[in-house]
Amino acid sequence: MKIFVRVCCLLVLSASLSGCAALVELLESDPEPEPWASIAPMPTPVMFASRAESSIRIDGRLREQAWQNASPSSEFGDIALRPGHDPTEKTSVRIVWDDMYLYIGAIMEESDVWATLTEQNSVIFHDNDFEVFLDPDGDFHNYHEFEINALGTFWELTLERPYRDGAPMTNPDNLPGMEVAVQVDGTLNDPSDEDSGWTVEMAIPWSSLRRFDSRALPPSQGVAWLANFSRVEWPLAVVADQYKKDVNSEESNWTWAPTGIVDIHRPERWGWLVFTEQAPENNALWLDDEPSPAWSPEVVETFLQLKHEASIRNLMMAWYYHAAHHRSSTGSWPVDTSILPAYWIPEGVCFNADMHDNGYFAEARRCRSSIGGAQESQTGHVLTARYTIDHLGHLERHVIQSIR
Repeated sequence: MKIFVRVCCLLVLSASLSGCAALVELLESDPEPEPWASIAPMPTPVMFASRAESSIRIDGRLREQAWQNASPSSEFGDIALRPGHDPTEKTSVRIVWDDMYLYIGAIMEESDVWATLTEQNSVIFHDNDFEVFLDPDGDFHNYHEFEINALGTFWELTLERPYRDGAPMTNPDNLPGMEVAVQVDGTLNDPSDEDSGWTVEMAIPWSSLRRFDSRALPPSQGVAWLANFSRVEWPLAVVADQYKKDVNSEESNWTWAPTGIVDIHRPERWGWLVFTEQAPENNALWLDDEPSPAWSPEVVETFLQLKHEASIRNLMMAWYYHAAHHRSSTGSWPVDTSILPAYWIPEGVCFNADMHDNGYFAEARRCRSSIGGAQESQTGHVLTARYTIDHLGHLERHVIQSIR
Protein backbone atom coordinates (compact mmCIF):
# COMPACT_ATOMS: atom_id res chain seq x y z
CA MET A 1 0.00 0.00 0.00
CA LYS A 2 2.78 2.45 0.89
CA ILE A 3 4.59 2.00 -2.44
CA PHE A 4 1.29 2.24 -4.35
CA VAL A 5 0.27 5.55 -2.75
CA ARG A 6 3.71 7.15 -3.14
CA VAL A 7 3.83 6.26 -6.84
CA CYS A 8 0.33 7.62 -7.39
CA CYS A 9 1.12 10.86 -5.56
CA LEU A 10 4.03 11.48 -7.90
CA LEU A 11 2.01 10.58 -10.99
CA VAL A 12 -0.93 12.86 -10.44
CA LEU A 13 0.78 16.11 -9.47
CA SER A 14 -1.77 16.55 -6.69
CA ALA A 15 0.15 16.70 -3.46
CA SER A 16 3.52 17.60 -2.02
CA LEU A 17 5.93 14.88 -0.89
CA SER A 18 5.06 15.68 2.73
CA GLY A 19 1.40 15.37 1.80
CA CYS A 20 2.08 11.95 0.26
CA ALA A 21 3.81 10.82 3.45
CA ALA A 22 0.86 11.98 5.53
CA LEU A 23 -1.57 10.21 3.21
CA VAL A 24 0.44 6.97 3.46
CA GLU A 25 0.31 7.19 7.27
CA LEU A 26 -3.44 7.81 7.16
CA LEU A 27 -4.10 4.88 4.84
CA GLU A 28 -2.02 2.50 6.94
CA SER A 29 -3.59 3.58 10.23
CA ASP A 30 -7.21 3.29 9.08
CA PRO A 31 -8.39 -0.35 8.98
CA GLU A 32 -11.41 0.63 6.90
CA PRO A 33 -10.23 1.97 3.52
CA GLU A 34 -13.27 4.19 2.94
CA PRO A 35 -13.09 7.05 2.29
CA TRP A 36 -9.29 7.24 2.12
CA ALA A 37 -8.90 4.74 -0.71
CA SER A 38 -11.29 6.88 -2.72
CA ILE A 39 -9.21 10.04 -2.48
CA ALA A 40 -5.73 8.57 -2.93
CA PRO A 41 -4.23 10.16 -6.07
CA MET A 42 -4.44 7.86 -9.08
CA PRO A 43 -2.76 7.83 -12.51
CA THR A 44 -5.07 9.42 -15.10
CA PRO A 45 -5.10 8.17 -18.72
CA VAL A 46 -5.74 10.47 -21.66
CA MET A 47 -6.99 9.41 -25.10
CA PHE A 48 -7.58 11.42 -28.27
CA ALA A 49 -10.79 10.96 -30.23
CA SER A 50 -9.87 11.87 -33.80
CA ARG A 51 -12.04 12.64 -36.81
CA ALA A 52 -12.79 9.53 -38.89
CA GLU A 53 -10.98 9.69 -42.23
CA SER A 54 -13.44 7.36 -43.96
CA SER A 55 -16.98 6.08 -43.57
CA ILE A 56 -17.68 3.33 -41.03
CA ARG A 57 -20.09 0.42 -41.31
CA ILE A 58 -21.14 -0.95 -37.92
CA ASP A 59 -20.55 -4.69 -38.26
CA GLY A 60 -18.24 -5.36 -35.31
CA ARG A 61 -15.18 -6.03 -37.48
CA LEU A 62 -13.31 -2.69 -37.19
CA ARG A 63 -11.83 -3.14 -40.67
CA GLU A 64 -12.37 0.35 -42.11
CA GLN A 65 -9.41 2.63 -42.76
CA ALA A 66 -10.72 5.01 -40.09
CA TRP A 67 -10.11 2.33 -37.46
CA GLN A 68 -6.72 1.41 -38.89
CA ASN A 69 -5.61 5.05 -38.64
CA ALA A 70 -6.89 5.46 -35.09
CA SER A 71 -4.28 4.89 -32.38
CA PRO A 72 -5.26 2.43 -29.63
CA SER A 73 -5.64 3.46 -26.01
CA SER A 74 -3.35 2.31 -23.25
CA GLU A 75 -4.09 -1.28 -22.25
CA PHE A 76 -6.50 -1.98 -19.42
CA GLY A 77 -5.34 -2.78 -15.88
CA ASP A 78 -6.88 -3.85 -12.60
CA ILE A 79 -9.47 -1.34 -11.42
CA ALA A 80 -7.74 -0.89 -8.06
CA LEU A 81 -4.13 -1.56 -9.18
CA ARG A 82 -3.99 -4.47 -6.74
CA PRO A 83 -0.91 -6.71 -6.79
CA GLY A 84 -1.71 -10.11 -8.26
CA HIS A 85 -4.78 -8.86 -10.13
CA ASP A 86 -3.18 -7.90 -13.46
CA PRO A 87 -5.34 -8.74 -16.50
CA THR A 88 -4.73 -12.09 -18.14
CA GLU A 89 -6.12 -10.86 -21.49
CA LYS A 90 -5.34 -7.62 -23.37
CA THR A 91 -7.91 -4.91 -24.09
CA SER A 92 -7.68 -1.67 -26.05
CA VAL A 93 -10.13 0.95 -27.29
CA ARG A 94 -10.15 3.22 -30.31
CA ILE A 95 -12.43 6.26 -30.66
CA VAL A 96 -13.20 8.33 -33.74
CA TRP A 97 -16.00 10.68 -34.75
CA ASP A 98 -17.63 12.44 -37.66
CA ASP A 99 -20.38 15.03 -38.01
CA MET A 100 -23.11 12.52 -37.13
CA TYR A 101 -21.67 9.96 -34.70
CA LEU A 102 -19.21 9.15 -31.95
CA TYR A 103 -17.65 5.77 -32.76
CA ILE A 104 -16.20 3.41 -30.15
CA GLY A 105 -14.30 0.26 -31.04
CA ALA A 106 -13.02 -2.25 -28.47
CA ILE A 107 -10.66 -5.17 -29.12
CA MET A 108 -10.60 -7.82 -26.40
CA GLU A 109 -8.41 -10.88 -26.26
CA GLU A 110 -10.39 -13.81 -24.84
CA SER A 111 -9.40 -17.48 -24.88
CA ASP A 112 -12.89 -18.60 -23.78
CA VAL A 113 -15.61 -16.39 -25.26
CA TRP A 114 -18.73 -16.96 -23.17
CA ALA A 115 -22.10 -15.25 -22.79
CA THR A 116 -25.56 -16.32 -21.65
CA LEU A 117 -27.84 -13.28 -21.31
CA THR A 118 -30.20 -12.61 -24.21
CA GLU A 119 -32.78 -10.24 -22.69
CA GLN A 120 -32.07 -6.63 -23.57
CA ASN A 121 -31.39 -4.35 -20.58
CA SER A 122 -30.77 -7.21 -18.19
CA VAL A 123 -27.82 -6.83 -15.80
CA ILE A 124 -25.10 -7.64 -18.32
CA PHE A 125 -22.13 -7.70 -15.95
CA HIS A 126 -23.41 -11.04 -14.68
CA ASP A 127 -21.75 -12.24 -17.91
CA ASN A 128 -18.29 -11.32 -19.14
CA ASP A 129 -18.83 -7.92 -20.69
CA PHE A 130 -17.47 -4.65 -22.10
CA GLU A 131 -18.66 -1.38 -20.55
CA VAL A 132 -18.63 2.30 -21.55
CA PHE A 133 -19.10 5.27 -19.19
CA LEU A 134 -19.47 8.81 -20.54
CA ASP A 135 -19.67 12.05 -18.54
CA PRO A 136 -19.38 14.66 -21.31
CA ASP A 137 -19.49 17.79 -19.12
CA GLY A 138 -17.25 16.25 -16.44
CA ASP A 139 -19.46 17.17 -13.46
CA PHE A 140 -19.64 13.61 -11.98
CA HIS A 141 -23.44 13.66 -12.39
CA ASN A 142 -25.82 12.72 -15.21
CA TYR A 143 -23.56 10.18 -16.90
CA HIS A 144 -24.39 7.30 -19.22
CA GLU A 145 -23.50 3.63 -18.80
CA PHE A 146 -23.49 0.99 -21.53
CA GLU A 147 -22.75 -2.73 -21.09
CA ILE A 148 -22.64 -5.48 -23.73
CA ASN A 149 -21.81 -9.19 -23.82
CA ALA A 150 -20.46 -11.37 -26.63
CA LEU A 151 -24.01 -12.24 -27.74
CA GLY A 152 -24.59 -8.56 -28.48
CA THR A 153 -27.09 -8.19 -25.63
CA PHE A 154 -26.73 -4.77 -24.05
CA TRP A 155 -27.92 -2.70 -21.11
CA GLU A 156 -28.06 1.09 -20.96
CA LEU A 157 -28.85 3.37 -18.05
CA THR A 158 -28.24 6.96 -17.01
CA LEU A 159 -27.20 7.81 -13.47
CA GLU A 160 -28.13 11.22 -12.12
CA ARG A 161 -25.52 10.67 -9.40
CA PRO A 162 -23.10 7.85 -8.48
CA TYR A 163 -24.22 5.11 -6.11
CA ARG A 164 -22.35 6.77 -3.21
CA ASP A 165 -24.75 9.73 -3.56
CA GLY A 166 -27.97 7.73 -3.75
CA ALA A 167 -27.79 6.83 -7.45
CA PRO A 168 -31.12 8.11 -8.75
CA MET A 169 -31.19 6.76 -12.28
CA THR A 170 -33.14 6.13 -15.45
CA ASN A 171 -33.01 2.38 -15.99
CA PRO A 172 -33.15 1.36 -18.74
CA ASP A 173 -32.26 4.39 -20.83
CA ASN A 174 -31.50 3.37 -24.40
CA LEU A 175 -30.00 6.13 -26.52
CA PRO A 176 -32.07 6.57 -29.69
CA GLY A 177 -30.34 5.86 -32.97
CA MET A 178 -27.34 4.02 -31.54
CA GLU A 179 -25.89 1.20 -33.65
CA VAL A 180 -23.96 -1.67 -32.02
CA ALA A 181 -22.37 -4.85 -33.36
CA VAL A 182 -20.22 -7.65 -31.92
CA GLN A 183 -17.87 -10.00 -33.72
CA VAL A 184 -16.42 -13.16 -32.13
CA ASP A 185 -13.02 -14.36 -33.30
CA GLY A 186 -13.52 -18.00 -32.38
CA THR A 187 -16.55 -20.03 -31.29
CA LEU A 188 -19.00 -18.68 -28.73
CA ASN A 189 -19.71 -20.90 -25.71
CA ASP A 190 -17.58 -23.78 -26.97
CA PRO A 191 -14.99 -24.99 -24.43
CA SER A 192 -13.56 -27.56 -26.84
CA ASP A 193 -11.31 -25.00 -28.55
CA GLU A 194 -9.37 -21.85 -27.76
CA ASP A 195 -10.71 -18.54 -29.01
CA SER A 196 -8.83 -15.38 -29.95
CA GLY A 197 -11.28 -12.80 -28.62
CA TRP A 198 -14.16 -10.53 -29.54
CA THR A 199 -14.73 -6.99 -30.71
CA VAL A 200 -17.39 -4.36 -30.10
CA GLU A 201 -18.24 -1.53 -32.49
CA MET A 202 -20.60 1.32 -31.59
CA ALA A 203 -21.96 4.43 -33.30
CA ILE A 204 -23.68 6.90 -30.97
CA PRO A 205 -25.55 9.81 -32.63
CA TRP A 206 -24.56 13.23 -31.34
CA SER A 207 -28.27 14.03 -31.18
CA SER A 208 -28.73 11.43 -28.42
CA LEU A 209 -25.84 12.88 -26.37
CA ARG A 210 -26.98 16.51 -26.29
CA ARG A 211 -28.72 16.10 -22.92
CA PHE A 212 -25.37 15.28 -21.32
CA ASP A 213 -23.51 18.40 -22.49
CA SER A 214 -24.73 21.93 -23.20
CA ARG A 215 -21.76 22.64 -25.47
CA ALA A 216 -21.85 22.23 -29.25
CA LEU A 217 -21.77 18.68 -30.64
CA PRO A 218 -19.74 17.30 -32.21
CA PRO A 219 -17.26 18.83 -29.76
CA SER A 220 -14.85 21.49 -30.88
CA GLN A 221 -11.20 20.58 -31.21
CA GLY A 222 -9.61 20.40 -27.77
CA VAL A 223 -12.82 19.77 -25.80
CA ALA A 224 -12.36 17.08 -23.10
CA TRP A 225 -14.87 14.60 -21.69
CA LEU A 226 -14.59 12.32 -18.68
CA ALA A 227 -14.90 8.67 -19.68
CA ASN A 228 -14.03 5.15 -18.64
CA PHE A 229 -14.11 1.70 -20.20
CA SER A 230 -14.25 -1.58 -18.36
CA ARG A 231 -14.36 -5.37 -18.67
CA VAL A 232 -15.91 -7.71 -16.11
CA GLU A 233 -14.44 -11.22 -16.29
CA TRP A 234 -15.79 -14.21 -14.37
CA PRO A 235 -13.82 -17.40 -13.62
CA LEU A 236 -15.22 -20.28 -15.65
CA ALA A 237 -15.24 -24.05 -15.21
CA VAL A 238 -16.17 -26.69 -17.76
CA VAL A 239 -18.99 -28.97 -16.59
CA ALA A 240 -20.49 -31.57 -18.97
CA ASP A 241 -18.81 -29.86 -21.92
CA GLN A 242 -20.39 -26.50 -21.01
CA TYR A 243 -18.99 -23.34 -19.44
CA LYS A 244 -20.18 -22.73 -15.90
CA LYS A 245 -19.53 -19.51 -14.00
CA ASP A 246 -17.82 -19.93 -10.64
CA VAL A 247 -20.17 -17.85 -8.50
CA ASN A 248 -18.08 -18.52 -5.39
CA SER A 249 -15.08 -16.63 -6.77
CA GLU A 250 -14.83 -12.90 -7.30
CA GLU A 251 -14.89 -11.47 -10.77
CA SER A 252 -12.03 -9.49 -12.30
CA ASN A 253 -12.54 -5.82 -13.13
CA TRP A 254 -10.21 -4.48 -15.82
CA THR A 255 -10.45 -0.77 -16.66
CA TRP A 256 -8.86 1.88 -18.82
CA ALA A 257 -8.73 4.32 -15.89
CA PRO A 258 -8.09 2.84 -12.43
CA THR A 259 -10.34 4.10 -9.65
CA GLY A 260 -8.34 2.78 -6.69
CA ILE A 261 -11.28 0.79 -5.36
CA VAL A 262 -13.50 -1.95 -6.81
CA ASP A 263 -16.17 0.53 -7.86
CA ILE A 264 -16.31 1.89 -11.41
CA HIS A 265 -18.75 4.60 -10.30
CA ARG A 266 -16.03 7.01 -9.18
CA PRO A 267 -16.11 9.49 -12.09
CA GLU A 268 -13.50 11.70 -10.42
CA ARG A 269 -11.03 8.92 -11.21
CA TRP A 270 -11.99 8.39 -14.86
CA GLY A 271 -9.76 9.36 -17.75
CA TRP A 272 -9.94 12.21 -20.23
CA LEU A 273 -11.20 11.86 -23.79
CA VAL A 274 -9.89 14.81 -25.85
CA PHE A 275 -11.41 15.57 -29.26
CA THR A 276 -9.11 16.42 -32.12
CA GLU A 277 -9.17 16.56 -35.92
CA GLN A 278 -6.00 14.54 -36.51
CA ALA A 279 -5.13 11.14 -35.09
CA PRO A 280 -2.01 11.11 -32.89
CA GLU A 281 0.75 8.58 -33.40
CA ASN A 282 0.51 7.56 -29.74
CA ASN A 283 -2.75 7.34 -27.82
CA ALA A 284 -1.46 5.46 -24.78
CA LEU A 285 -1.11 8.70 -22.84
CA TRP A 286 -1.18 9.70 -19.18
CA LEU A 287 -1.78 13.10 -17.64
CA ASP A 288 1.81 13.30 -16.39
CA ASP A 289 3.13 13.05 -19.99
CA GLU A 290 4.39 16.14 -21.79
CA PRO A 291 2.50 17.62 -24.78
CA SER A 292 3.77 16.67 -28.22
CA PRO A 293 4.91 19.37 -30.70
CA ALA A 294 2.73 17.58 -33.28
CA TRP A 295 -0.49 18.41 -31.40
CA SER A 296 -2.66 21.34 -32.43
CA PRO A 297 -2.55 24.47 -30.22
CA GLU A 298 -6.11 23.78 -29.03
CA VAL A 299 -5.24 20.24 -27.93
CA VAL A 300 -2.03 21.36 -26.22
CA GLU A 301 -3.97 24.04 -24.37
CA THR A 302 -6.58 21.53 -23.18
CA PHE A 303 -3.90 19.07 -22.08
CA LEU A 304 -2.08 21.77 -20.11
CA GLN A 305 -5.36 22.89 -18.52
CA LEU A 306 -6.07 19.34 -17.38
CA LYS A 307 -2.58 19.06 -15.89
CA HIS A 308 -2.74 22.50 -14.32
CA GLU A 309 -6.16 21.98 -12.74
CA ALA A 310 -5.71 18.36 -11.62
CA SER A 311 -4.62 19.39 -8.14
CA ILE A 312 -7.71 21.62 -7.74
CA ARG A 313 -10.05 18.82 -8.82
CA ASN A 314 -8.32 16.45 -6.39
CA LEU A 315 -8.70 19.04 -3.64
CA MET A 316 -12.45 19.27 -4.25
CA MET A 317 -12.89 15.50 -4.03
CA ALA A 318 -10.68 15.29 -0.93
CA TRP A 319 -12.97 17.81 0.73
CA TYR A 320 -16.06 15.93 -0.45
CA TYR A 321 -14.85 12.63 1.07
CA HIS A 322 -13.60 14.21 4.30
CA ALA A 323 -16.91 16.04 4.80
CA ALA A 324 -18.92 12.87 4.03
CA HIS A 325 -16.79 10.87 6.45
CA HIS A 326 -17.31 13.50 9.15
CA ARG A 327 -21.08 13.38 8.66
CA SER A 328 -21.22 9.57 8.71
CA SER A 329 -19.16 9.38 11.90
CA THR A 330 -20.70 12.34 13.82
CA GLY A 331 -24.17 12.70 12.31
CA SER A 332 -23.60 16.29 11.18
CA TRP A 333 -21.71 18.20 8.53
CA PRO A 334 -18.47 19.91 9.58
CA VAL A 335 -18.80 23.50 10.73
CA ASP A 336 -15.78 24.68 8.73
CA THR A 337 -12.97 23.40 6.49
CA SER A 338 -10.51 22.71 9.31
CA ILE A 339 -11.13 18.95 9.04
CA LEU A 340 -9.27 18.95 5.71
CA PRO A 341 -5.50 18.41 6.19
CA ALA A 342 -3.51 21.35 4.85
CA TYR A 343 -1.49 19.16 2.47
CA TRP A 344 -4.56 18.76 0.25
CA ILE A 345 -4.64 22.49 -0.55
CA PRO A 346 -2.08 23.18 -3.30
CA GLU A 347 0.15 26.21 -3.01
CA GLY A 348 -1.46 29.26 -4.58
CA VAL A 349 -5.02 27.88 -4.40
CA CYS A 350 -7.76 29.62 -2.42
CA PHE A 351 -10.33 27.25 -0.90
CA ASN A 352 -13.44 27.94 1.15
CA ALA A 353 -16.80 26.35 1.93
CA ASP A 354 -20.18 27.81 2.84
CA MET A 355 -21.50 25.40 5.49
CA HIS A 356 -25.17 24.93 6.44
CA ASP A 357 -27.25 22.37 8.29
CA ASN A 358 -28.14 20.39 5.18
CA GLY A 359 -24.75 20.37 3.48
CA TYR A 360 -22.30 22.81 1.97
CA PHE A 361 -21.13 24.63 -1.16
CA ALA A 362 -17.34 24.67 -1.58
CA GLU A 363 -15.19 26.68 -3.97
CA ALA A 364 -11.56 26.49 -5.08
CA ARG A 365 -9.65 28.70 -7.49
CA ARG A 366 -6.18 29.93 -8.23
CA CYS A 367 -5.49 32.85 -5.88
CA ARG A 368 -5.06 36.11 -7.75
CA SER A 369 -1.72 36.67 -6.01
CA SER A 370 -0.44 33.43 -7.61
CA ILE A 371 -1.74 34.03 -11.13
CA GLY A 372 1.74 34.92 -12.32
CA GLY A 373 2.91 31.37 -11.69
CA ALA A 374 0.02 29.70 -13.46
CA GLN A 375 0.30 27.85 -16.77
CA GLU A 376 0.07 30.11 -19.82
CA SER A 377 -1.96 29.12 -22.85
CA GLN A 378 -0.79 29.11 -26.46
CA THR A 379 -2.19 32.65 -26.77
CA GLY A 380 -0.28 33.92 -23.75
CA HIS A 381 -3.34 33.96 -21.49
CA VAL A 382 -3.30 32.40 -18.04
CA LEU A 383 -5.14 29.09 -17.70
CA THR A 384 -7.18 29.23 -14.51
CA ALA A 385 -10.70 28.29 -13.53
CA ARG A 386 -13.07 28.33 -10.60
CA TYR A 387 -14.38 24.99 -9.33
CA THR A 388 -17.35 24.41 -7.05
CA ILE A 389 -18.72 21.26 -5.43
CA ASP A 390 -21.73 20.56 -3.23
CA HIS A 391 -22.46 17.84 -0.67
CA LEU A 392 -23.97 15.64 -3.40
CA GLY A 393 -20.66 15.55 -5.23
CA HIS A 394 -21.73 17.78 -8.12
CA LEU A 395 -18.54 19.38 -9.46
CA GLU A 396 -18.67 22.36 -11.79
CA ARG A 397 -15.89 24.05 -13.69
CA HIS A 398 -16.84 27.66 -14.28
CA VAL A 399 -15.81 30.05 -17.04
CA ILE A 400 -12.04 30.25 -17.50
CA GLN A 401 -10.52 33.48 -16.29
CA SER A 402 -8.23 34.55 -19.09
CA ILE A 403 -5.84 37.13 -17.65
CA ARG A 404 -2.77 38.58 -19.34
